[in-house]
Amino acid sequence: MQLFNQHAFKREVLDECFKKFSLEVVNHAKGLPLAVKVWGSLLHKKGLTQWRRTIHQIKKNSNSKIVEKLKISYDGLEPKEQKIFLDIACFFRRHGRKKVMRIVESYDSGAEYILDVLIEKSLVFISEYDRIEMHDLIENMGKYIVRMQKDSGKPSRLWNVEDFKDVMVGNMGTMTVEAIWFTSFEKLRVSKEEMKNMQRLKI
Repeated sequence: MQLFNQHAFKREVLDECFKKFSLEVVNHAKGLPLAVKVWGSLLHKKGLTQWRRTIHQIKKNSNSKIVEKLKISYDGLEPKEQKIFLDIACFFRRHGRKKVMRIVESYDSGAEYILDVLIEKSLVFISEYDRIEMHDLIENMGKYIVRMQKDSGKPSRLWNVEDFKDVMVGNMGTMTVEAIWFTSFEKLRVSKEEMKNMQRLKI
């Protein structure tokens, strides 16, 4: 309970009017500290009505995988925050903070502020070597969201060469691709005409 209070109220003492709801969240986390931190950060500075609504959503996904339960923290972000969170989860985990901020600022202003928001919500943290880090489950949650987009025919990010090839076949989904970042190198032959369809491409 102390861990939850530290993130929901920024102190270890529990606000009495929130006690019942706090216990529900902690019990639903089933001993997973990450869920306690993320959900607590999500509820920080929220009123009782928003607490009720958020807890309802958490309980609604009671039989879901943990990455689906954590997705509620993503749903609570602003659109620009969601985009930068997905960029970090898909491409920039373990990269130097300054390097990532330079890249993100080149296509989206306010990157430093948004990074602070993601840190406050326990979705990312800065390592002792000034690298952007996140828990494995948070990374999985981000990539899960992007895979859901791909499965619906609207991929936003590609980090796998095979996925890139799938999208390029028949230009299926090229209009929605915002970012491509490969960690492995493989020769690819792509025409200018094919790339022209990627009108939202930023990376």
